[in-house]
Amino acid sequence: MNESGNQALKTIDFEPPRDHEDVIDSADEKERVQWLVKKYLRWPPVSIRAPYGNFDSLKCDPHGWVWGIVISNEPTRPGAKVIRCKEYLIGSDNVVIEQPLQLSRNS
Repeated sequence: MNESGNQALKTIDFEPPRDHEDVIDSADEKERVQWLVKKYLRWPPVSIRAPYGNFDSLKCDPHGWVWGIVISNEPTRPGAKVIRCKEYLIGSDNVVIEQPLQLSRNS
């Protein structure tokens, strides 16, 4: 493959999560999961936790909806999953935080 072909592969954008998607698995869509985690999802503007999930990290989409990242080290199914957080979230002051999160600090 020539140099311009390599450059084209590096700049491919993938689709953001669709409304019906709750789990996006790297076993099925490895490049898309990498794009979601590295480019699309951002760190939340406030400290949050999801006590019901065993997430390795929490990130939010541009609309303020929170997604959990789970890294699997299972030999039979290694990789990552991006999972929509549908239940409550807890802030640093132990108070429930509603979704979508307010993304700007000027509210």
